[in-house]
Amino acid sequence: MSEQVRSARDAGHGRGSTLNPERAHQHRQTHPPVAGWETRYRYAVITADVLTTVLLVVAVGAVMHSRHAAFGPLSLALLDILTVVVVVGSLAINRVWTPAVLGQGAEEFRRLGRGLFGAVVALGLGALAVDIPGARLWVFVVVPAIALVAFPLRYVLRRPLHRGRGEGRFMLSVLAAGNLETVEDLIHRTRRMAHLGWRVDAVCTLDGRGRVGPDVDGVPVVGSPTRSAAAATASSPSHPTSTGHLAVCKSSRGRLRAPAPRWSSRRA
Repeated sequence: MSEQVRSARDAGHGRGSTLNPERAHQHRQTHPPVAGWETRYRYAVITADVLTTVLLVVAVGAVMHSRHAAFGPLSLALLDILTVVVVVGSLAINRVWTPAVLGQGAEEFRRLGRGLFGAVVALGLGALAVDIPGARLWVFVVVPAIALVAFPLRYVLRRPLHRGRGEGRFMLSVLAAGNLETVEDLIHRTRRMAHLGWRVDAVCTLDGRGRVGPDVDGVPVVGSPTRSAAAATASSPSHPTSTGHLAVCKSSRGRLRAPAPRWSSRRA
């Protein structure tokens, strides 16, 4: 699906003069709503990562203190604090808790790996710069231990999410734009691969019409990418296309040509 689809969320706030409300409305953009389950799932992942880091740091510290005389109480406490701060900070910098990558695909695990690798590099450089007894040994034990728990834990957290998506819950509403063939393909793929969390609620075709009637496989056609769909998206918060999630479908002959910037696949 990633080869045919780019997803985007409209972001930013347009600027307009209060003396010209029509112009202000044309330039206004709003952030897409974030579902309650997305926030709860993100907080669960953050809590799991932080608790894993803290518990593993304390556990590894206790083992190292009992087996290596170099780890005194003061140096161990300093290493514990520095490690937790560096690991959590590296995860945040690498945006491992961005809602768009949580619960689906391999990007979530790639970012987690980059975050932990960055923590190893930062702690290793710190161990060279600061003369803390046993610091070098500590760096190459504690972070791999965190990784051995954090990666499987992310998979465990996905299981109830994917199970709920199989029941039609925890889904992201999507507006698909493209020609009939690519839009139909996206609808079929999202229905077949519900664990990815996409549900196509509205489509825009190049001519603003469905194959037979005003819908495509039961999904309503709300317009074309360059005209009526753009107006429909901004028209009402209750409209199914006002979710802010856009999929620009790619055909075998190339990318959908969308003169309007807000519909370009480069917004992904």
